[in-house]
Amino acid sequence: MPDGPPLPAGLDLTEVFAAVPPAHRFDDDLCEELLYGEYLRTEHDIDDEPGGPLSADSSPADSSPSDSLSPFQRHQAQFVDRVLFFEKIIAWAQASRAEVLTEAWDYTTNTAETGRPLSVPGHEYDWDATFAAQQGLVAEMACALRIPNGTASGLLQESRQLVVERPDTLTALRTGDISLRHARRLLDQLGSVPRPARDALEAVLLPHAKRLTPTQFEGKARKVRERFHPDSITVRRAKCLSDRKVLFFPDKDGMATLWLRGAGDDLQGIYTRVTDAALSLQGPGRRAHPQPAPRRRRR
Repeated sequence: MPDGPPLPAGLDLTEVFAAVPPAHRFDDDLCEELLYGEYLRTEHDIDDEPGGPLSADSSPADSSPSDSLSPFQRHQAQFVDRVLFFEKIIAWAQASRAEVLTEAWDYTTNTAETGRPLSVPGHEYDWDATFAAQQGLVAEMACALRIPNGTASGLLQESRQLVVERPDTLTALRTGDISLRHARRLLDQLGSVPRPARDALEAVLLPHAKRLTPTQFEGKARKVRERFHPDSITVRRAKCLSDRKVLFFPDKDGMATLWLRGAGDDLQGIYTRVTDAALSLQGPGRRAHPQPAPRRRRR
């Protein structure tokens, strides 16, 4: 099956959609057809001229491996190729969004207005001008994207990290070599090591991100980062114990989720005991949940 060639770096979606008649501007099928046709034209180098790749005079040696596929396999391969194409469009758009958000943050920070005067003696302003402008941008983005303020703030911070500190990771995202999930996991691992070691760690991790699933990559990254951290696991564990926490998330239908962060050996013990208790309550035709209290017999 086709591996899905990378999306052209110079592809301008604005120009592509400008060619769509206004009456069909939001016709999803037409937009898809235009984009996919442009993709095949530029990447697969389709040539209908005599003597070209599709010519009847082509020798069997010049035929591609896909020629041996059955009609069903060929059609299925086309579906896969189209999905890969749109995945690359998504990755390209996410990288572009990161650049726009970073540009918006820089513009807001550099043109921050003065804060409102405060009557308390010794205070010239009731807030820092730059901080106020930045929080205003966060609120604007949160409202426009219909996401919580905390999520918008994290999105802006993540975008600045990619654009300013990790251009190689941003490039891999833009070309579709990695997904945004890979990029986020990579940033998380880089943030856990000292700054001088981050560039070297990024160079080692990026090739793994391009060939592994996000979950597989995260496991690999955790092992690799150990070689780049100057402190031993014992020292880091002692520092991280202060981050222990328990969170409770109510859910629908009377359910809830309990989230617990703590020392690995402690949580392993909790998990083992809960699992053993659940297994002891299982029986034929029953699920792992506590037995109901026995009813008292009337005399």
